[in-house]
Amino acid sequence: MTDSLQKTLKQNVPFVNLDMRTIVATLRAAAVLQELLQPFFKQFDITHQQFNVLRILRGAGEGGLASLEIPKRMVQRVPDTTRILRRLESAGMLIRRRCSEDRRVIFVQITKKALDLLASMDEPLLEIGREICSVFTLEEQEAFNDLLDSFSER
Repeated sequence: MTDSLQKTLKQNVPFVNLDMRTIVATLRAAAVLQELLQPFFKQFDITHQQFNVLRILRGAGEGGLASLEIPKRMVQRVPDTTRILRRLESAGMLIRRRCSEDRRVIFVQITKKALDLLASMDEPLLEIGREICSVFTLEEQEAFNDLLDSFSER
């Protein structure tokens, strides 16, 4: 019997074992989620990585955050955080300033423009989240989150 993932991927040969199926299923689910969210971010002229940085800075508050802290807090870590910061700065979404006590440290603060953008995205993003997760009951969502947390904390 062919499982649904095998069928979706048009794979004629079964997975070697359950571990491999789990890995492929997880990668596939992440790709589907990104495909679902990409048009949302595009309508706001922002990438999901830029959104992630702005989300982090909004959570950091008025004082901002040392730039080296941002990659540590990202959902999906990327090697080019500096480039993302430069683009957001040139778009007026953040301000970077050197620390007066230690010139090697750069603080990053979110601007009102970025806060306004995020505020305009909040409700539509919640709606998309409700729509995407509507395939789960609340109990299934909680169990799924527990499984994801267990996996991510490895």
